[in-house]
Amino acid sequence: MLGLSHDLLSPPPIFIGGTGRSGTTILGNLIGTHPAYAVIPVEMRFHTEPHGLMDVLTGRLTCDEFEKEMLETFYPWVSPMGTSGLRNIIGMDAFASAVRAFVEQFRADRILAARNLFVALTRPTTISEGKQGWVEMSPRNIAVAAMLWEIFPEMKMIHSVRDGRDVAVSVARAPFGPRTPVDGLIWWNLWLRRAGQVTRLLPSDSIYLIEFERLVLIDRVGTLAGMCDYLDVGVEDLEEFFESQVTPARAHIGRWKVDLGPPEAEELNKEYLEMYDDLIYDGIPSRPITPYWRDLYT
Repeated sequence: MLGLSHDLLSPPPIFIGGTGRSGTTILGNLIGTHPAYAVIPVEMRFHTEPHGLMDVLTGRLTCDEFEKEMLETFYPWVSPMGTSGLRNIIGMDAFASAVRAFVEQFRADRILAARNLFVALTRPTTISEGKQGWVEMSPRNIAVAAMLWEIFPEMKMIHSVRDGRDVAVSVARAPFGPRTPVDGLIWWNLWLRRAGQVTRLLPSDSIYLIEFERLVLIDRVGTLAGMCDYLDVGVEDLEEFFESQVTPARAHIGRWKVDLGPPEAEELNKEYLEMYDDLIYDGIPSRPITPYWRDLYT
C-alpha cells in the first residue's frame, strides 16, 4: 500500500486545514479514531511553512537549503504554543535518511520525491497504530492545498471554518498572531480570502467544507454523516469519540460573548457582520455558509 511510487494510496491521505482555532485539531483526532486512519500527533509544518517543501518544489529553495532547514528547523521545531516538530514522530536516523532520499530523487521526479518523503515521515505513526492511512492537521494545509493535490491527486482535504468572532477572541489570547479580537477578525477574514483563492484551483471532490458550529451544535448527525460520506468512512467508527469529545462545551461555542465585555463585544460583532457581508458579496466560497449565522448569537 505504501510503496514508493506514483500509485494512488489507499486509503487516500486526509489533510485538514483552516485558520488557527477553527477546529482542525479536534477534526484530526476525530478521524484518527477510524480503524484505517492514524492521526499524525503533531502539525508536520515542513510542507506549509516558509523555507519548507513548497519552496523547494517551486524553486525558491535549493535542495541543499531544504535539507538544512529540515534538519535544523522542522525536526527540532518548538512552537510558541509549546508543540513540537517532526522529532516527535520519527527518529533522527530515519528522518535524515528520508530527507537524503528526497534530495537524491528530486531532480528526476520532484513530485514522486515529495510523495515518498511524506510516506517516510508518516510511516512510523501508521505502523505503530497498525493503520494504513494518515490524517494530517496543520491549519495552513488549506493555503498549500493546490500543491498538495499535485503531490496527492487522490487526497481528501477538509476545510474547517468557524465563526470569526470565536476565532478572533481565541487567537487574541494565544502567544502568536493578532493581539486584539478586532485584529484577530481581520486575520480570519484575510485567511478565508486566501483559502478561497487556493481552493478554487481544486476539483470539487478533493475538498470538503465543514462548518464547525454546524458539526458541533446545529446539525451534529447530518454534518458528521456528510463528512463521513465524503471520506468514504463509516459513521459508526467515529461515533464514540464524537459523542464524548466533540461537544459544544468543549468547543466553546459563542465564547466571544462570554469573554468580552459589552462594548468590546458590540464592536467585534459590528466588524464581523460587515466582513461577513463582504465575503458573501465577493463570492468567497470558504466562509461559514449557514444562512442564519448572523442571528445565532445576536
